[in-house]
Amino acid sequence: MNKITVVIVLYNSDVFCSKTLTSLSAIYYENTDLFKNLNLIVYDNSEIRQNIESNLPFSIRYCHDLKNPGIAKPYNVALKYAVQTSSRWLMLLDQDTELTEEYFREMSFFVEQDNLDDIVAIVPKVRCQNRIVSPTRSFLGGVQRYIDLSTKGTFTYVDKLTGINSCTMLLVSYIESLGGFEESFHLDMLDHWYFNMINKQQKKIFILDVFIEHSLSIYNYDSEMSVGRYENIINSEIRFHKNYSHYLSNIVFVIRLIFRGLYQLLFLDNKEYGKLTFLSLTKVL
Repeated sequence: MNKITVVIVLYNSDVFCSKTLTSLSAIYYENTDLFKNLNLIVYDNSEIRQNIESNLPFSIRYCHDLKNPGIAKPYNVALKYAVQTSSRWLMLLDQDTELTEEYFREMSFFVEQDNLDDIVAIVPKVRCQNRIVSPTRSFLGGVQRYIDLSTKGTFTYVDKLTGINSCTMLLVSYIESLGGFEESFHLDMLDHWYFNMINKQQKKIFILDVFIEHSLSIYNYDSEMSVGRYENIINSEIRFHKNYSHYLSNIVFVIRLIFRGLYQLLFLDNKEYGKLTFLSLTKVL
């Protein structure tokens, strides 16, 4: 049996407010067998330590870090634990993902296959506000195009797929070969970084034929985003494109920023987003 280490990163969310933990608990009550090969870690970036262990029906390894280092450090802690426990796969989870039993069944069946033929990442189809947000196809300048609903199976670097962190499963030995997760992308663009490495090194990605519901703050500036959070996002975007994109791609990225800034100034109530976007152009240029 192939072991899987599962890491759930929390930020100011208790066990009863996290969609991920509540849905995970519901699945456990329905089918405990799905958890027999899972090692679960909850990395809590909240200001106050929580007594999470007593509120969950399954055993976990709980880590509290009031310094709130983001997600790259928790993922690296989980990676180290995965190596120590001889886990073959590492599953990444955010706190706002609606998990399903179907996902765990499909994932558990797939990872038991003997020959995965250079597959280093396994992802479901993730929906947010009735649109597929992961995986997507990447183009110049970070342009993303949604995949078709029927998309499934094995994809190569030619397809230029990328995805979001939550529900992505990564081969432990592969992430080890990269030296772990890149902590300069401590919160944002980390998923773009490792999917970029997967494509660059011509590895393969497998898309499960299951759907997962997930919340993304970037789709709702007014209620789920803050100016400080957006500033971190755009700085991470710039760092990624400067270090991992070529000249033509950076030109497309600059054009995208101009159009994004115009939209933010014209249609968002808080004009600070637009101002930040246009100020960021100086960093790119």
